[in-house]
Amino acid sequence: LWLRRHSGGDEIGSVKLGTDIVGAAYAHCLKASATFSPDTHLDEAWQARYNLALEAIPTMASVEEVVAYAQDLARSGINHRMPLGGSVTATFTPNGIDFNVSHGPEGIIAGIEQKVSWLLSQWPESQVDTWEDSPVCDPRSIWVRKGRRVSNILYWHAYAYLASTNRLARNPTDIIEIGGGMGELARIFLTRHPSTHYVLVDTPTSLFFAEVYLKANFPEVTLSYASDPSGQIWLLPCHLISHVRASHLYGCDLSLNQGSMQEMTPAAIQIYMDWLKRLGTRSLWWLNYSITPMEEHLGDYWEKTYDAPAPD
Repeated sequence: LWLRRHSGGDEIGSVKLGTDIVGAAYAHCLKASATFSPDTHLDEAWQARYNLALEAIPTMASVEEVVAYAQDLARSGINHRMPLGGSVTATFTPNGIDFNVSHGPEGIIAGIEQKVSWLLSQWPESQVDTWEDSPVCDPRSIWVRKGRRVSNILYWHAYAYLASTNRLARNPTDIIEIGGGMGELARIFLTRHPSTHYVLVDTPTSLFFAEVYLKANFPEVTLSYASDPSGQIWLLPCHLISHVRASHLYGCDLSLNQGSMQEMTPAAIQIYMDWLKRLGTRSLWWLNYSITPMEEHLGDYWEKTYDAPAPD
């Protein structure tokens, strides 16, 4: 975890949730992708996924199709949700991605129980064993636990939420998430803090999935895109972050990154760190593998305040 040391594009427009969800999201994606350079922002592996998604998105006509693609690790790569059927296989060439993950239902369920037990041992007041996954999700990944729909990924995001709010910002009013994927962590925050202003930064294709998913989950919440900061949820293509000014925020209490800076170049990480500093961001929750050490990016703005334990 990191805490602030000192106290001291194109106009696309605002969309009211509950209209033509998939069509509006596709229009945004199409316009943003026209100015996005994958080879500048993504490594070869993620360029392959980005291009596959860009080809697949025009064929999607329903919320269910969009969510099924986004939550399929082998296709989108942005979600590590495991189907209870128990296998994920993906091969991308020529980029060298080749993996096969296989768990039986018993293994996935045992892992869920282990995570619930661990989270309750850390934050017993959270009642995380009563939390439930969104009804807008791939049904193949859902297990009904004590009458509630849950998945393996629910508790990964629950961990990020509980650790960041207990250690950094208990009641955040402004949140920036870098690499927010399809918005599952955003859903947890917005469910528990309904008035929070949430800025989600990612590629145009990931934001397509996030827009559909978050609109389906929060039909009465306003959402804006790119250079329009008016929505409670603001989806921001990663190549357009210069549109954000400190004046657009009430004062960013919390920024988040998990599982994506580990795949960025040091130069890309530094761009984001400098951007958060310019915005006056007060805290950063950072959860990544140790592929990319963060110390070299701290400068004189951030100091390390807490090494969070993590569930297995």
